[in-house]
Formats: sequence, C-alpha cells, structure tokens
Amino acid sequence: MDAASPLEAFATELVLQFRETHATATKVEPVPRAYKSPALSSTHIRFGGTAAARIVTITDHPYIVRDFTIGQGEPIIRGTGIRVRILVEYWRLDIPPQELLQYFPHLTSAQVLDALSYYEDHQEEINALINLNRPDNTSAQPSL
Repeated sequence: MDAASPLEAFATELVLQFRETHATATKVEPVPRAYKSPALSSTHIRFGGTAAARIVTITDHPYIVRDFTIGQGEPIIRGTGIRVRILVEYWRLDIPPQELLQYFPHLTSAQVLDALSYYEDHQEEINALINLNRPDNTSAQPSL
C-alpha cells in the first residue's frame, strides 16, 4: 500500500459527499498530470485555496460540457478547450462541418456535429456569447 492511498480515499470521500449535497449534474474529472501533486496519483482536491480538481457540468449533449476553469463556464467540447461558439462562428461563415475537421484536426466529426447540435438547441445562449465576445462590442464598455 503506497502513501497516497489514504489521501486518495479521503479525496474520494469528499467528492461523494459533495455530490450528495450539490447538483447531480456535476462530475469531477481528474486533474491533468502536469498539475498533479507528486504525492497523489489521482484526483487532488484542496479546500480553502485554489481547487486543483475541475468541476465539470455535464450538458444534455454527450460531447459538450461546462468547465468553469475554461472560459468561465462557457460550453466547450469535452476534453478540449474549444468553445462551441468558435465552431458556430466558422459554420456561420459557410464552412461545412467536414472542413472544420481540417481546421481542428484533433476533433472528431461526432464532436463537431454535437457542438452544432448544441447550438441548434441553445441558439439564444450561444448568440449572446458570440455578441459578447466580438471585438467591436460596445455593450461591454461603460458609457461616459
């Protein structure tokens, strides 16, 4: 038995308690290896400071999640930092989904199609994010 086992058991217990008391639509994903403490070989959770574990909200689409450490909870493709709104903006420029795979070779066609499907189901939200992130957005600037 290695020294990390009691810590891993404690972290797992905390995650289970969190799941019981909070929304059921959250999932704790392991921290990428580059961010792990050498003492742990699994998920690392720290309360009262910067959380090393990522809380990911699962959506109604299998490849789309909300990770609040990436884009302030903006819908992204699971396992990547690619925001749904980015793919939608390319698609609005009449770039077909198969061509998007050339621009984003690390994505699968299922991921791209699911992102576009998410847009079809949540157009108002994604359109608001697109407008908010425009470089010429004057609504984000305070009026004088």
